[in-house]
Amino acid sequence: MLNIDPNMNLSGNLSNKTVKLVFGCWTYRTEITVVVGGNGSGLDNIKPAIDVAFEHLQPRRTLYLKGPEGELECRDDEGEYEEWLADMLVSAEVVDVKDGGTIANPLKCPCPQNSDTVGIRSDG
Repeated sequence: MLNIDPNMNLSGNLSNKTVKLVFGCWTYRTEITVVVGGNGSGLDNIKPAIDVAFEHLQPRRTLYLKGPEGELECRDDEGEYEEWLADMLVSAEVVDVKDGGTIANPLKCPCPQNSDTVGIRSDG
């Protein structure tokens, strides 16, 4: 069981949270795991996680979802940016929490280089 120690986010302490995001449309899904840093807790981690996931989609702003009939390509054709991605969010879960140092002496957050970009492709 994941230990979410509230003291990691109090009194100037920081933490790095690994957040698993699941995006979907109809019966198609993809999962993206990102790391966000800071002293936020609970839902305060979800919006920054979506923002990090969106950064991975640049410059094409295209997400690839897998489903029973193959792959579905979803694009931000309307220029809604992070809101477009947030509207497809099906679930979000903090799956790991690590020490992030303090506000005065932060540890380097491994964001977004160590993120799993399953639903993101750079081809074509």
